[in-house]
Amino acid sequence: MLCIEIFLSIHFLLLVSSWFMRGSWLFKAPSLKLKLARLLLVSCVLSPLAVHCIQTTDKPLLFKFVALDGIQDYAKQPIIKAQQTPAKLQSLPIEKLNTINYWQLFLILFCMVIGVRGCKLFADLKKLKSILHTAVPYRTCGRLVIKVSDYCHIPFALRLFNKAYIILPVSILSSTQNVKIAIAHEGQHHRNGDCLWVYFIECIRIVFWGNPGAARWHRILNELQEFSCDEALVGHQKISAHDYGHCLFKVVQTVSQYSKSCNRELACTVGMALGSKQQENTMIIRRISMLQNYQSKHSRHAFLGIMLAGVAITAPICSAYAAMGSLTGSKNKALDTSFLDPKIQAIAVDEIAAAMKKYHAKSAVIAVADPSTGKIIAFAEAGDVNGAKSWTSRVFAPASTIKPFVAAVAIDSGVASESKVYDCHSPYYVDGMKFNNYDAKVGSVSMADAMTKSVNVCFIKAAQDTGAVKFRKKLDDFGFDMSSWWQKDKSDDLQLAQASMGESIPVTLETLTNSYTVLANKGHLSSSNSQSIISEPTAKSVTHMLEKVIEEGTGRQAAIPGVAVAGKTGTLVDTEHGTHLALFSGFVPADAPQYVMVVVIEEGSITKQGKKSMHGGALAAPVFHNVAVKSLSVLNKK
Repeated sequence: MLCIEIFLSIHFLLLVSSWFMRGSWLFKAPSLKLKLARLLLVSCVLSPLAVHCIQTTDKPLLFKFVALDGIQDYAKQPIIKAQQTPAKLQSLPIEKLNTINYWQLFLILFCMVIGVRGCKLFADLKKLKSILHTAVPYRTCGRLVIKVSDYCHIPFALRLFNKAYIILPVSILSSTQNVKIAIAHEGQHHRNGDCLWVYFIECIRIVFWGNPGAARWHRILNELQEFSCDEALVGHQKISAHDYGHCLFKVVQTVSQYSKSCNRELACTVGMALGSKQQENTMIIRRISMLQNYQSKHSRHAFLGIMLAGVAITAPICSAYAAMGSLTGSKNKALDTSFLDPKIQAIAVDEIAAAMKKYHAKSAVIAVADPSTGKIIAFAEAGDVNGAKSWTSRVFAPASTIKPFVAAVAIDSGVASESKVYDCHSPYYVDGMKFNNYDAKVGSVSMADAMTKSVNVCFIKAAQDTGAVKFRKKLDDFGFDMSSWWQKDKSDDLQLAQASMGESIPVTLETLTNSYTVLANKGHLSSSNSQSIISEPTAKSVTHMLEKVIEEGTGRQAAIPGVAVAGKTGTLVDTEHGTHLALFSGFVPADAPQYVMVVVIEEGSITKQGKKSMHGGALAAPVFHNVAVKSLSVLNKK
C-alpha cells in the first residue's frame, strides 16, 4: 500500500502544480520561472518519497494530506472486520485473495503501459541514433558535436552517450546569420541543461501516463526552455531581436512546407519549434512578441543579480557559437533537374532500378552531366529516397572520389607530380590518429600508382606538402566547402589528412558532379568558360592517372572496350554501425568527354565466388559502365 500511496500522491501533486505553473506570472523573466518550475517539479516527485520513507512513530499532519490516509484506512477495513466477527473469519483468505488479485491486475496494467511508452521512447532514441549516424559532421568542440542532416527540418539539440549534439537541417544553411543563431540557440539549451531535463520529464510521462498534469508539465517546460533561450540570446551584440525573430519565422515557414516533421515530436530533444503546426505558429508569435521585452531596462533591473551571473557565464560561450562558420547555400542547393535529356534519363532510370535489385541496396542514385554546359541531363534515384532523404539535396562524404582533386591541387602547386614517389607505409600517424591503406603491404609508390591503388597515405602526404592555405583555396575553387567543417582547435596536418581521405568534406551530388566536370573540361568550369581552376597540363596529368585507375586499378569494371574512361572509385564504410556507400565518379570518353557521371550505392553488396563485395569498384563502377555504353550509343545515333 505504501507504493500506491506514493504513486497517487505524486499524481495529485503533478496535476495541481501544473495548473499553478501555467499562470502568466514572471512571464517576462522566463529564466527565473524555469528554475522555479524545475525545483517545483522535483519537489512534487521527491516530497512524497521522502515523507513516506521516513519511519516515525507519529507521522506529521502533512503526511496525512499527502499520503491520502483515507485510502489506507479503507484498505485496512477487511482485516478489522474479520477480527470483530468470528463468522467472517472464513472469508478472510478470499478477501485477501481478491485484494491481491486487484493489485496484481493493476501492476500488470501499469507495467504494460510503461512497456508501451518505453518502446515509443526506445524507438525515438533509435531514430535519433540513425539521424546522428547519417548526419555530416559540421563542428566539434570538446564533447559538443554539431552535425548537418537532411532528415530533419528543425534545428534541435540532444545529449546522447555522454555527448552533446546540435543537429542543423540542410534548409537552414541558405542563411549564414540563421545558422549562427540556430547554433547559439541550441547551444544555449545545452548550457541551460535542457537536454538532460527532457529525459527527466520523459520518464515522468512514462510512469504517470494518463495524468493531464504530466502532459501539461511537458508543455510548460518546453515553452519555458524556449523562452529562456530567447531571453538569454536576444540583445546580444551579435544577435539582434530582428534577426532572431526572422530566424524563428523562417524555421516555422520551412516546417509548414512539409506534412510531417521528423523531429517535431521526437522524444528527448529540444528544438526551435515544438508540437503541432498550430502550436508552433502560436508559440512563435508569442516568442517574437516578447523579444523586445527582454531588452527592456525594467526586466533587467528586476532580476539584475540573477541575470549578471547568467550573462557572465553564458555570453562568452554564446559569442563563440554565434561566430562559427556556416555552409554556404549555393553549395548545398537542391539538384537542378530542369535540363534532363529524355533518352539518357530513361537509361539512367532503368540501370538504377536494376542496380537496386541486383545489390539489394537501401538506395541508389546516378547523376549524368553534359561537360560542355555543366547541366545535369539525367538524374535517377531509387530506394529509400522519399522527402528529405532524396539525393537531390542529400549531404554525404565523397570518400576516395576526392583523391583526384588532392592530386590536382598538389601538382598545380608544384609540390607533386605523377612520377613523384612517396613512402606510403601504413599505419601512418598524424597527431596520434592512425591512418591505414586498404592494402597494408604497400610501400613506396608514385602518385600515379597511388591513384591506381587508392593509397591513402600518399594523398595525406601530398595534401600536407601542399599546405592548408593552398589546399583549402584550390578545393574551394573546385566547389567543395572547405570552411564550415575546418576547426581551429585541430592541427592543419590532421585536418588535411582527414580531408584527403574524403571523410570530413561535406558534398552533394551536384557538388561532386560539378567538380569532375572541371577535370573533364581540362581545368575550366565549362568548355565555354575561360575561367581556369587548374592548368591544362595539371588536368591532363590527373586525367591520365584516372585512366590508369580504369585500366589497372580499382575501377576495372567501368572499362569500355575501345573507349578511354577516366574515373575514381570510393567506398565510405562505418564499421561501427554497419552502414556504407559505394561510389564511382568519372567522365567518358577521357580524351573528349561527352558525359560526366556520379554513381552512389547505399548499403548494397554483391557476392562473387563466395566473397562479399561492398566497395565502389564492385557496385558503382558497373552501373557507370552500363549507363556510359548505352548513352554513347545514343550519341552515335544522332
